[in-house]
Amino acid sequence: MLESYEHDHLERELRAKYPQCEDCGTAARNLRGARCGRCEKIYKRSIGEEDDTLVIAERQRGLEFQARMNAGKQRKKDQLTAASAWRNPTPLAPMSWKDINSGVPSHTMTTENLVNLRQSRNGTLGRMLTVSITAMIGGTSSGWLPCHSDYYHCDTKMEDIIEEYLQVLNAVWEDGSPCSLRREDVDLRWHMNRNLIPGTMDGTVAQLFDIHHADPSADMFFRNVPEKWSHLRGERMCFELYIDVDQFEARELTSAPPQARGKRERPEDLSEANGKMGEFKRLPNAGYEHFHLETYLSTHRHTVDPSSRFEEVPNGRALQKPQNHGSPAAPKPLATEVSLYIASVNVDIGTGQVEVSWGTEDIREALLDNTPFAKGKTKKVYRLLLDGKPYVAKRFFELENEFIRLHQGQWFLDQFYARADETETEVSNNFMFSRSLLVRETIEGTGPSPASGVSMQAFLDSMDRNPDTAIVWLLEPSRGSAIERWSGTLQHPNHENKPGQTIDAFMHFSYVYSRQTLVFADIQGSKGVSRGGNSGWILFDIMTHTSEGASGVGDHGQDGIQAILSDHICNRMCRTLNIGEENIVEGQKARVKKRRVLPKRT
Repeated sequence: MLESYEHDHLERELRAKYPQCEDCGTAARNLRGARCGRCEKIYKRSIGEEDDTLVIAERQRGLEFQARMNAGKQRKKDQLTAASAWRNPTPLAPMSWKDINSGVPSHTMTTENLVNLRQSRNGTLGRMLTVSITAMIGGTSSGWLPCHSDYYHCDTKMEDIIEEYLQVLNAVWEDGSPCSLRREDVDLRWHMNRNLIPGTMDGTVAQLFDIHHADPSADMFFRNVPEKWSHLRGERMCFELYIDVDQFEARELTSAPPQARGKRERPEDLSEANGKMGEFKRLPNAGYEHFHLETYLSTHRHTVDPSSRFEEVPNGRALQKPQNHGSPAAPKPLATEVSLYIASVNVDIGTGQVEVSWGTEDIREALLDNTPFAKGKTKKVYRLLLDGKPYVAKRFFELENEFIRLHQGQWFLDQFYARADETETEVSNNFMFSRSLLVRETIEGTGPSPASGVSMQAFLDSMDRNPDTAIVWLLEPSRGSAIERWSGTLQHPNHENKPGQTIDAFMHFSYVYSRQTLVFADIQGSKGVSRGGNSGWILFDIMTHTSEGASGVGDHGQDGIQAILSDHICNRMCRTLNIGEENIVEGQKARVKKRRVLPKRT
């Protein structure tokens, strides 16, 4: 060692005075005793004087360090597997209830666990991610509009986070304008104006994080975050929300707040997916495909540890259930394990008739929350975990009718799209009716689930009167809370945009295709993933008016059909579909004839 200081005599003389280990010869300025620490351990071990406590602690530190290293390698491997899976999907086997219960939380004081503990606000809620958003106008940060940063549960929909932030923005925006910002007025991007991978906005916050983190260009999404968010730790994402002031003013025919009027220049047309600025750049040979979230969901199932349940408040965030810090009474369970019979459904390809049958072959285990997360005037909605996937569970009157309407609606929609292809009619092809399952609880010794609101005695009394009594639920995949409505129960306004006119034409088509016996009403939907795996609209809670008036709640019979059709004016799609205005009610014919009608296709 001294030879390396032959040209520095002062340093050489100084280091020559360092005490030296008598066993290995290591020289160190702060050496205490005749041996260095390593040699001292070897010496004590050789004479049997080793401190067991220190040995155990050292071994534990080594094991925890190795575990952290292995976990990091596995995390990277999983992310690369995720990126490969949505390009080359390989179905996974369904998860069992044992798989869901197999997770055991770690309590070692590692950095990762401390971050998770801090993020979960002193509770174990499962995976939490930080989302930070800055409002942008004209390509620059709008200092007068508030920023937003919060923790979200991994199953929170990205669209719900945008809706929550819009509420925060509108509280300030409405001080200078009589109208509010809407979802179509804003566009979410990564910090530094980088586009998201197409298709990822329709999933959950965890799915968006995982897909971008596994991308070869991940560094440009997660590094060089704004200084104001640099203190955030754990899994974090920093976004910018670009506000289209021109579109807002054109739609509302009013002025934006004074603070926004001087920032008219936009970085690019927000209606275009890839502009010059904020262009999605990728590494060489990285390839590019439109991300199909449905494929990702089919191959990557997120499990939820039942011991770490959460509740969702109206703003969409996951918060810890209130805890009892008083007497040590046993806490009430947040969810109940239930066994469910799954109904079989058969849709006749030729007629669209839907048949539902019950059997005992398809029985599955699920986890059903005991309290609802949403309530309406006539029904309550609960969270349910089935096969590792989140569902919403509904209890309502005549659930079988609603189940039939969803399947019947999809059949009519398939015929509508087939007709559009046949006539080369341009329509919005990203609509679908919600998938659904009709299930009933298997009632055993514990009785019906707490969520059903039915006691064991009440169930037995009902069985005495009607042996077919059952606790029935309608399950639909979990979706975002933002809803778009195209019609009401007895009103169907005409629309100017492409999605709206598609719904108008679909309503007309279904009336004609059903031989004037049915129209769809109260058509509404939320953003989600359509059957093709692309971004689209998921239709749900649909009503129908039928000539017999027997399709379920809200069916006004022939009066309902007349009311809906009396509002309808045939648009371009109706004419090119060649479904015929002669099928409109007589009172509507004269009104339609006043408009210029294009010749029918032959």
